[in-house]
Amino acid sequence: MWSKNLESFFIFNELRTESRSIGRIFRKSIGSIFKISFGDEMSRATIQKWIECGYVCNQDRKICDKSSWKVKAGEQYFLSIPPRPPLNLEPIPMTLPVVLEREDYLIIHKPPGIASHSGPGDRSPSLVNGLLHHFKELSKVGGEARPGIVHRLDKPTEGLMLIAKNDRAHGKLSELFRKREIEKNIMLGFKDIFPQRQARLIFRLRGIQSKG
Repeated sequence: MWSKNLESFFIFNELRTESRSIGRIFRKSIGSIFKISFGDEMSRATIQKWIECGYVCNQDRKICDKSSWKVKAGEQYFLSIPPRPPLNLEPIPMTLPVVLEREDYLIIHKPPGIASHSGPGDRSPSLVNGLLHHFKELSKVGGEARPGIVHRLDKPTEGLMLIAKNDRAHGKLSELFRKREIEKNIMLGFKDIFPQRQARLIFRLRGIQSKG
């Protein structure tokens, strides 16, 4: 499982042992390293899987295959990163309703059940495959795996997505998202869960704090 030519390491130099969730800190620390190297492609589920598969070991070459591994300040850990599977970037015919199209960008309606782009652990056709089939020019700012993708919607979610046709548009749209000048409206659908025929729900959406 250990691969010297792929090894990298990090050191816990300020770990506070009084924390009640040392294992969680361990997983998050690995995650932060992966995020720097791979960006948003690296999901927490993938990181968890790599830990469980034994791709992490300490300075004694003891495999740390549990996210609850107890770590101490100053310990050294090595990551043996498995080779990445090839990207699935083949153009695939796909129904992608275009709501609006301009010279530099377009707005499409992403159907549910399809990922915005492929990622580790999910090599099924994604929205990117459909975009490559329909449009010859897409921005490259997001990297090889995400041409045209400025933002994403979760796989089960359907809705409108902005797609950049060139790098200039991608940069401008990203800036608008960063400044919160693009308004996002979210609609939730409920089916067969209320006894009454009509109901009005008023609540605020908030992020879900991960347990790991």
